[in-house]
Amino acid sequence: MCAKEKLSGLLKICQKYGYIAPFRGEKTVLSRVPYGPLGMEMKKNIFDIWWKTLTMATDVNVFPVSTPVLKWQKEGTTKTGSIQMRSSLSEDTMGHYLSVLQTVNCQLPFGIVHSGLCFKSDLLVNLNSDADILMNLDVSSQHNDRNEGKIASSLISSVWNPLEKTHLMLMFFCSPKSFSSWLEYWQKHRLSWWRKFAGMPTSFSLTKSVSQDVSLQFTTSWEKITFETITTKSGHLPEDLKDQTMACKTLVPHVIECETNLDLAVLNYLFDAYQERETNSRTRQVLRIHHQLAPYKVTITASGATNKLRDLAIYITRQLRKSNVAVFPNPDLYCVSSLDSQFIHFDEMGIPYCIVLSERTLKTGIAGLRNRDTTITEQVHVKEMKNKLLYYLQMQ
Repeated sequence: MCAKEKLSGLLKICQKYGYIAPFRGEKTVLSRVPYGPLGMEMKKNIFDIWWKTLTMATDVNVFPVSTPVLKWQKEGTTKTGSIQMRSSLSEDTMGHYLSVLQTVNCQLPFGIVHSGLCFKSDLLVNLNSDADILMNLDVSSQHNDRNEGKIASSLISSVWNPLEKTHLMLMFFCSPKSFSSWLEYWQKHRLSWWRKFAGMPTSFSLTKSVSQDVSLQFTTSWEKITFETITTKSGHLPEDLKDQTMACKTLVPHVIECETNLDLAVLNYLFDAYQERETNSRTRQVLRIHHQLAPYKVTITASGATNKLRDLAIYITRQLRKSNVAVFPNPDLYCVSSLDSQFIHFDEMGIPYCIVLSERTLKTGIAGLRNRDTTITEQVHVKEMKNKLLYYLQMQ
């Protein structure tokens, strides 16, 4: 499958199921990534896991902070001024250094995590032909003479390179003596973390530069997309912060910054998850999103459900939602629709599991539990369904 075909198929399925909103005809610069409901849930899941991992699941103290998105800069003694829009979280995160240093009684190491909106430094972007490409995602003959990689890059540039982006920042402070070991630690940590949720882990790689700065990249068939950078600052604190640090009788720390473009991370995982399967002489699209990132973990299916089966489906849904399992409300449960067509639908949506109810379930209590990735359906008693799913989803 060529780059253009794969990205075209991905964007179509993302629009169809609400990962991104349908595009309109205006040739305007996108102010932000146009997420749909499933896209927002997936973005939130990535953010929540990132935040929890850094603040609760590491061996060091990491503290969360927040800052205003926009700043008002006063001009002289007048009441006029201008609004500053940040292109990075670095300066705002550094502004919390002293308060956190005092919180930990001037003891290194520690980290600060921060998330927020950033803006492109060049707001005058001309998409022109890129907007035309977005309006016609079909692999048509009129684009056959164009470079596939260029078309794919244009699509990504139009959708996932808007004026407004969500950034995630980890800023880590350590002593000069331990700097090298901590730098190696965070490089390994960040790479292994991104690979953990990938279907093709080797697509995520780490590229080092001469200056010790590092880029975390996702490899496509046409280019490498940089979605996180790890930069270092060897004792380069602002002068006022240096003075106050030394007043605390603490060494001026070395700084490691890990800054992530969350919107590109969503794109990477969607592209990594997209597959086309050949089944019975037909092509089926599947989003094999990792279950921890998937917007919905499970749905309930049946073919022509009776009132009793519907009541059972409602009961199972309530039990799962009480355990914080996101259950997709199946609209086909109340109409005659084949199980196979429902499976195709939910595989395309990226839902990892389907609970299969039948009239036999009412008699024996046995239901099916279908795995999206293996397409195998195992038999599970309704009373054990919640615990079985929690085990598979690693949510207990």
